[in-house]
Amino acid sequence: PNIPPNSMQGFPTMPMQYIPQNQRGSVIKPGANHTKAKKRRSEKKPRVRTVLSEQQVNTLTFYYKQDPRPTTQVKEKIAEETALPKKVISVWFQNRRCKDKKKQDQDERIELAKKQDEQKKFAKLYSDFPDVISQGGIPIPMSTVSF
Repeated sequence: PNIPPNSMQGFPTMPMQYIPQNQRGSVIKPGANHTKAKKRRSEKKPRVRTVLSEQQVNTLTFYYKQDPRPTTQVKEKIAEETALPKKVISVWFQNRRCKDKKKQDQDERIELAKKQDEQKKFAKLYSDFPDVISQGGIPIPMSTVSF
């Protein structure tokens, strides 16, 4: 059969004007982008992790308890007191707010789970005793209640 050279058997051919100029006749090599990204990463400087002293942590915590979102001026004052760059101060406050929010969310989920567990136990208890109702959380036998 007569198969055009730029097509595969069973697949329609696409006119050249519909193929972008940079893709005509090019071959996509697997991993080509990966090697470029890997090269860029190897050229980057390694990230530096700041290790805070106990005194620095205490100072940051003191100011955090006063205001978890300090102004630029307060951050500059903290930076002077702790001898840390302002960027480290900002990141520390951001991370601490995130940590506190995460803990608060976790505590709320635990509290909700406890309430749901109590409700299930309560429902189970009263499903076993249909002639008992509750008034203010205290079970009362139906025979003592007048309607």
